Amino acid sequence: MSYGTIISATDGNVSVNPEKYAHTPVECFQDEKFGCDISRTFKKYDKILPVDAIKFYTYNGKCCDDSIRIEDGYVYGSLAAALHSPEYGETVKQYFGKIADKNDRAIAANFSLDCRGVFVATMPYCKTDKKLMIINFTESEQPVINLMHNLFVFGEESCACIVEYCVSSGQSPAISNNVTETVVGRNAKINIVRLNEYGANSKLIFSDFHKQCACSVLNHVNIVAGGDTVRTNTEVCLAEKRCDCNLYGLSIASGKQHIDNYTFIDHAVSDSSSNELYKSMADDSATGIFNGRILVRSEAQKTAAYQSSKNILLNRNAKIYAKPQLEIYADDVKCSHGATIGQLNDDELFYMQARGIGKQTARQLLLSGFANEIAGKISDVELREFLVSKINERLAVNINT
Repeated sequence: MSYGTIISATDGNVSVNPEKYAHTPVECFQDEKFGCDISRTFKKYDKILPVDAIKFYTYNGKCCDDSIRIEDGYVYGSLAAALHSPEYGETVKQYFGKIADKNDRAIAANFSLDCRGVFVATMPYCKTDKKLMIINFTESEQPVINLMHNLFVFGEESCACIVEYCVSSGQSPAISNNVTETVVGRNAKINIVRLNEYGANSKLIFSDFHKQCACSVLNHVNIVAGGDTVRTNTEVCLAEKRCDCNLYGLSIASGKQHIDNYTFIDHAVSDSSSNELYKSMADDSATGIFNGRILVRSEAQKTAAYQSSKNILLNRNAKIYAKPQLEIYADDVKCSHGATIGQLNDDELFYMQARGIGKQTARQLLLSGFANEIAGKISDVELREFLVSKINERLAVNINT
């Protein structure tokens, strides 16, 4: 397989689901000019990040540290190192490749390479207030491909917060195909946050697959503020009873950006709940997509599932597609879904201008309020303020006001 065709696979039976990728131009991920660039000396990303966290770096899709570390309740490091270690090798073998959907061509292509990615684990009953920040840094003078496969395993009754910060240097052209598999143990409470600030020449696929065990809580926040063509897949299986899953997403698209968010929540057993809120705004000739599917199986009685997609168009040339879906095969459930697509409220703009607030400032305040509801879902004050600052920075620079 050529590194330049990351959405192909050697298995001829694996293909792109035409409905799942209906609005994503998958051919843009097939470019022979791109190749791996992991030989260059790592230049540490030195921009100040005002977040008190353990920081771990990847560079052009490869871990900068090939060891395994234990710190503040986390076990973290290179997935390859974990696989070959006597302490964690069996854990990697138990879960690696067991959660992701290999019938998706992009996922199958990722599996065709070696264990190049990050391993994170918490021991059972480990409760840590410290955040672990994974900084995925891309820098290359030539078109570069990043292929990573991460594995997160959270032990029984553990509490943890993982932050993925994806950033590139200048206008480095890049294609990324990153897969993360996550196991959330019984009674664990886990927060996972991703902020994508890749450059305008980046084409990205992020695929997250989560399996929740009994009585666990997963809060997943996905913020897309960078890239040219971006596809995110977020899939959760509530595999045991009394799970609680919360998915929150925000996309800010301008210029000719194309941001496509796909989510799938599988209520496989009874007595669990899910709540989903995805927001997007599109300016200029950008395109935003939300395709969210919730499946409530016949065994999943007493399920509560709520899904909402809220979207703002800021230019008549911009496009947003929203498709919330519910598939319910149980009869004792509480489920709802909905989508709205509109513009900024003229009455609210007039009200603010009538009180001496300039039109541009009023628009900025309304957009900030709309977007920052997603950041507000994060309980950690420091992390929430960091994300709010990044969102407001993106709005000020790239969204016409």
